[in-house]
Amino acid sequence: MMRRSNTLSGAAAWAVAFVSLASLGSLTAARRARAAGIEDTVTGAVALGRSAHHVRVNDFMAVWQNPANLSLASGKDLGLELRLPIFDACFDREPDPAIVASNGYLATESFDKSCNEAGVMPAGNLGFAMPLPRNFGFGVGLFTPGGVPKLKFGNSAINAVGLDQATEPLPISAGKSESPARYLLIDKNVTAAFLMAGAGYAPIKQLRFGLSIGAGFTAIDYRNVSSLFGGQFKEQSVVSHVKVQDSFVPRATLSVAATPIDSIDLMASFTWNDDIGAEGTLDVAANGFDDAPRGDCAAAAPGPNCRVEDVKLEVPFQRFEVILGARYAQRRNKRERVLDPIKDEVWDVEVNALWSQTSHVDDYSLKIHDGMPPRQVAFSSVPGATASALPQTATLFHGWRDTYGLRLGGDYNVLPSRLAVRAGAAYESSGVPAKNMNVDYWPVQKVTLSLGATVAVQRWKLSLAYAHVFFESITTEVGTGNVKEVVAILPERAQAVNEGKYTASLNVLSLQANYTF
Repeated sequence: MMRRSNTLSGAAAWAVAFVSLASLGSLTAARRARAAGIEDTVTGAVALGRSAHHVRVNDFMAVWQNPANLSLASGKDLGLELRLPIFDACFDREPDPAIVASNGYLATESFDKSCNEAGVMPAGNLGFAMPLPRNFGFGVGLFTPGGVPKLKFGNSAINAVGLDQATEPLPISAGKSESPARYLLIDKNVTAAFLMAGAGYAPIKQLRFGLSIGAGFTAIDYRNVSSLFGGQFKEQSVVSHVKVQDSFVPRATLSVAATPIDSIDLMASFTWNDDIGAEGTLDVAANGFDDAPRGDCAAAAPGPNCRVEDVKLEVPFQRFEVILGARYAQRRNKRERVLDPIKDEVWDVEVNALWSQTSHVDDYSLKIHDGMPPRQVAFSSVPGATASALPQTATLFHGWRDTYGLRLGGDYNVLPSRLAVRAGAAYESSGVPAKNMNVDYWPVQKVTLSLGATVAVQRWKLSLAYAHVFFESITTEVGTGNVKEVVAILPERAQAVNEGKYTASLNVLSLQANYTF
């Protein structure tokens, strides 16, 4: 988006906005650039660079973070952010000595450290904000909250048990190393984007109110392994592949902000998110039949690889979130209605405190069928082989608790209206007890260090940020794990599959461009 003159016509600006929105929407849908669940960082390059930003936000990101500040816009703001999360995570599984002593493990049962092999996928935000008469402001945007959209721990190989290749019409897998995290997660891709619109109003200079509402689209592609009978790992298993989507996930943020004196800003926001109720398909491949033709699990002879239509995945989201913030700025110029820190301030410091109701994240529940007709899969490719019933519901326990956080950061405006540098730090409490830890999300204790800068050139502001997130290492001791394998026939025999050591870190790069006209 190169500017050919000092002004950009309204028609051209709206054309740029439309093309950019379409481009980011395509990127989000195609590249699965969103993480469901708890967020790992704040979004927006300015926010990422200083960690604490909800009080200061003065561009289109106010729609997502603090809609009350939409009334402070100094002009029509068109912004685009691209974000690159690089997630390093490993799971080192521990064998159970009791199983070793009694039944042992198959030679292909792997206890090696399994690390995230997923490629890096970009995310981002796009939006527009503008002032309105009578101290109103308006904004709209497409937002992908900060998180890791894609994970992959090993491969989906499982080995045939109780079969003889000489008598099986179809080839079966044998002798392959089975991934340590296969009962927790093999791979996950999550696509989500929220289209939000917000408005802010300042009845007086010292007080502002705002509300943003919208809805998200979410697509989840999830693969792991489940067991037939449970009770031991040396038995027949099924690779389960869930592909579901929810096209309407409501979200709303209400905020209030105050400026008691020119150098101090205060704010509070309340965000509500609906749960995800996604519908789609479940593919099951039983007992090492990787390449078998896919049948219908509702048929009388489904075969060892079949599909269940119209499954529904219920994913609880953190239902409520509250953020409180305060900011002090050393003024360079008297405070007007608009907020332009890079021009009117020497430096500022901000603190945010947050609470998120992540205790609402309890069970992920997949409703497979209602029993009529039964859904089943065969564990042999021999014609007439008896099929085993699939459970009507599969549940994956998470058992999170509420999360608390503290963010601190600020800017120093080196050259008024030209150059600002920033830094920040953040702390977030653990949202999961060690006994409930899983590899599909990492809501552990986190410490974040970040830095960034903004360069302003005429009507453009270009911002760059980098953050490193230190994740707490978690060890789930053998005998304490609460996350059980999914078992089809005898769920009471399900074994713990999350015992081991979890380590992770995250690097995030962000680049944002804002054009004001």
